[in-house]
Amino acid sequence: MKALFLTREYPPHVYGGAGVAVDHLTRALSRRMAVEVRCFGPPAPTPPIVARGYEPWDRLRGGPGEPRYSGALEALSVGLAMACEAAV
Repeated sequence: MKALFLTREYPPHVYGGAGVAVDHLTRALSRRMAVEVRCFGPPAPTPPIVARGYEPWDRLRGGPGEPRYSGALEALSVGLAMACEAAV
């Protein structure tokens, strides 16, 4: 059995309670099963947990158009990339 986490916050990019909870939960679960984390940005190495970071798509990063939507589009692109690989 393997646990897969798709999360915005994972060390070293922890901003609040959700990131702390994910950090503690993945460490605890990794003592009993394989754990994989997919997160925003480069993760810190945390063996035996396999962690992979994702960056926003270049086409959506600070591109022309409405800059007020760029944050939402960047988050959407990371979420889509993580979910796409999880479905395989």
